[in-house]
Amino acid sequence: MNTLAKSTALVDGIYIGLMSGTSMDGVDVAVVNFFQERIDFIHAETFEYPKSIRDRLYKITSNKTRHDLADIGQLDADIGMFFGQCTNKSIGKRNLNPSDVLAIGSHGQTIWHSPLGSAPYSWQIGNPSIITARTLISTVSDFRNLDMAFGGQGAPLVPAFHSAFLGESNRSRIVLNIGGIANISILDKESSMAIGYDTGPGNCLMDLWHQLNTGEQYDKGGASARAGEILPRLLERFLEEDFFRKEGPKSTGRETFNLDYIDNAIKSVGKREDFCPEDIQATLLALTVVSIANNIHALKSHNIKDIYLCGGGSANIFLVEQLKKALDSYVVKSTADLGIDPDHVESCAFAWLAQQRISGRPVALSTGGERKQLVLGALYQAP
Repeated sequence: MNTLAKSTALVDGIYIGLMSGTSMDGVDVAVVNFFQERIDFIHAETFEYPKSIRDRLYKITSNKTRHDLADIGQLDADIGMFFGQCTNKSIGKRNLNPSDVLAIGSHGQTIWHSPLGSAPYSWQIGNPSIITARTLISTVSDFRNLDMAFGGQGAPLVPAFHSAFLGESNRSRIVLNIGGIANISILDKESSMAIGYDTGPGNCLMDLWHQLNTGEQYDKGGASARAGEILPRLLERFLEEDFFRKEGPKSTGRETFNLDYIDNAIKSVGKREDFCPEDIQATLLALTVVSIANNIHALKSHNIKDIYLCGGGSANIFLVEQLKKALDSYVVKSTADLGIDPDHVESCAFAWLAQQRISGRPVALSTGGERKQLVLGALYQAP
C-alpha cells in the first residue's frame, strides 16, 4: 500500500536549496520563493569550505587511502553542522525565521558514486538530521538512491528542474552545466521527459592540477590553460577512458576522474617533469571541451541550436571561448538570459526538489532504468 499522498497541488512558499558538487570547494545556498510555478530569488550565496573540511574531503575521496569509518562519520557530522550554519546565515541576512521556510533540499557532498554493478549506490555526506536540528527547518536529502534502486543512474538530477523552468513548449534547447563534472540536459519540445547525463570532467581535473602546481583553488579565467599548448598524445590518452565510449544515460565522478587518472595518463606518454604544467592545464581544458562537444554533436537528430551554460565553468573565460569554437554551429548563451544566475541553478534545483517532495509530487527523470516517475528524497521533519 502506498501511504504517501501524491498531491496534485504544489505547496508554494519559501524553500532553501543546498548544493555541494564534485569540485568540493564549498556549498551554494539558494533561498527562493516558489509561487504558482514561478521563482522569486530571495538570497543566493556561496560559502567556501573551511580548509579542515576540504582537506579531509580530498583525503576521503582519494583512491590511494584506506579510510577509518570514524573519520567518515565525523566528517558527515561536521559538514551537516557547516550546512546548518550556512543556512542560518543566509536566512538571517534576509530577516527570515525558520518558521518562514517550508523545507531545505540538501544534495549533500558526494564521496562515492557507483551507478554500475549488481547493487548500485551513491553516498552523500552532510548529516541531514543535524541540518534539521541546527536550523529547525525540515530537511529533504538522499535524492539519488531511489532512482538508482529502480535502475537509473541517480544523476544528474537537475534536468527535471531545467525542464520545468528553462524549457519552452515551442523551442528545443540544451542546458550545459559545467561543475566539477559536466552534464547536459536535453529539453526537447516534443517530449515531457527530462533527459540528461554526464559528459565527463568539467572543472574537477583542471582544479586538481592547478591546486597541485600553484596552491590556488582554481585557474581563474583559464589564464594558466591559455598560457599553455595542448599535448595531442596526452589528450588522446585521456580520451581512452571507457566512460567516453558509453552512450547516455551515464554518470560519473571523482571515482574515475582524479589525480590518479591524470598521473597514469602522463606516465603513459612520458615523465611529469618533462611537461610544462601550463601545457597539461591546457590539455585538461581541451579534454573538457572535446568530451562536451562530442556528446552534443551526437544529438544532431534533435535539431537543437541553442545551448545555455551554467555552473562554475561558465565563469572560465578561456573555457567558454574554446567551447564556442568547438560548437560553432550552435548559439551558446548563459542561463542568465533565461532569468537564473548560472552560479545558482543547481542550488535552486534542490530547493525545487524539496518542494516536489513536500508536495508529494513525482519527478520526471530519464537517467536510465524504467523511467519511473518517483517521489525523490527522504524527509527529516523539524519539530
